[in-house]
Amino acid sequence: MKNHLPASFAVSWPHGLFRLEAMNTAWLVGVTSRPMVSGPPRGELRLKLGPEDAPFACGHCGGNTRVARGGVRRGGRDRAVYLAAHTESHRPIALAISLGRFGDGTGPNDRVLFTLLARVEADSIELMAADPDYCPFDCAEVLGRQLGREKALAHPDIEEVYRIAEQVAKEDPRVAGWLALTVVH
Repeated sequence: MKNHLPASFAVSWPHGLFRLEAMNTAWLVGVTSRPMVSGPPRGELRLKLGPEDAPFACGHCGGNTRVARGGVRRGGRDRAVYLAAHTESHRPIALAISLGRFGDGTGPNDRVLFTLLARVEADSIELMAADPDYCPFDCAEVLGRQLGREKALAHPDIEEVYRIAEQVAKEDPRVAGWLALTVVH
């Protein structure tokens, strides 16, 4: 399958840029908290883990920052791409979830980008829709129009975005491990 996204694009975290390598969608992330959604998703979601980028130092605190990528398929079609980031000593982790159409003849206008923050509180995962300022990724020109918190919460697909985030938290061992580090003891 052809690479449907540019060979690389800039990602900022939180005070600087680094480059992500090619993302192939065939290998298919005031704030309000939200408890995890129960019940089955609309159609089977299948997670495909993507690469993890080499760690780099946070420009603010110097902590080790890691970024993982992956994709989600539903009904045999690419449905979403996610990026997850964790910096040592930072809480929560950041997720960027691009939802929409991928493949030949599609582009950023065919998808929207949601920013979520995730952490563990009282033995459950809390997901919080956030404004783009909280997104460590400068990738809207590839992954779609970035929604602000209010528009994200009002979006008709927000429940699917939360379900995808929950599945990422459960099935991507990198993200699950990072979330475990957000527990306050």
